[in-house]
Amino acid sequence: MSLSSVNLGASALVDPKLAENQPGARKAGQITLGFKYQSLYGERIAERWYAWQVARN
Repeated sequence: MSLSSVNLGASALVDPKLAENQPGARKAGQITLGFKYQSLYGERIAERWYAWQVARN
């Protein structure tokens, strides 16, 4: 698991070569988890995920 700094100015101090691997480096492609959606459908999603995992093995 990778965590970013609590100091909002810290990313400016990170070597550019290392910064490309930081959690916030690819914000445009990140997905924000919808907690309301998860609370409504999370169990159903998990069931389908596990069934898919079993079927492919």
